[in-house]
Amino acid sequence: MALLLVSPCIAQASGFGVLRGRFVVDGKPPVPSAPKVTADEFCINCKPQQQSVVVSDAGGLANAVVWLRPPRGEKIPLPPGDPEALRKSVELANKNCVFTPHVTLVRTGQTLRITNQDPTGHNTKFDLVRNAPFNQLIPAEGKISKRLDEAESKPLPVACNIHPFMRGYLLVRDDPYMAVSDKDGRFEIPVMPAGEHEIQFWHETGYLKNVPLPTGATDRRGRAELTITAGQTLDLGDVSVPAGLLVD
Repeated sequence: MALLLVSPCIAQASGFGVLRGRFVVDGKPPVPSAPKVTADEFCINCKPQQQSVVVSDAGGLANAVVWLRPPRGEKIPLPPGDPEALRKSVELANKNCVFTPHVTLVRTGQTLRITNQDPTGHNTKFDLVRNAPFNQLIPAEGKISKRLDEAESKPLPVACNIHPFMRGYLLVRDDPYMAVSDKDGRFEIPVMPAGEHEIQFWHETGYLKNVPLPTGATDRRGRAELTITAGQTLDLGDVSVPAGLLVD
């Protein structure tokens, strides 16, 4: 059963609430193949691990993404202090031959800092749909900044042409109503507009479809209608993800 908890801080921001939960894997999760790391001594010595299905010892699913899908053409109210938050940059690092974070969340118009913290060159490539393609060399210990102007409908791949085993994802949205689960499977959108909203549940292996929620279940596209109450937290608790959905 969904828990509605009073949040004093959010109650001060009239018209907003909180959405949180924890993704846990139901069943034995698949074990993806280890990355094939070749041709770069630094990367070979780093021994990067696969990131496509990351599950904690307690069954928490990392790197699952949740975001609000507003109706087409409808503007969603932004939270207090949003202009200041939008001025803060987001970092996507090439570190130890892995994209960190594995799933990057960024707003349209927000500065995305792409850094290379390794002593070897990397090539960062975005396969985007609504934004222009991006493919640029990031030299050893170098950095660049990028802004994206259009929201994307889902997380899209990030790759390194120099090191094909490197893979990540980038989600670009117009608003801040999105979250990615941490190493324990927990996620939180700390400020959400009150009302009934369509919420998308996604993992890189596919949409989290037909996943049970306290208020029903996600549909075949991994979407569900959820009601956010002003000044309260909608806690979904443990969201059970069948292991069969996680086959890449």
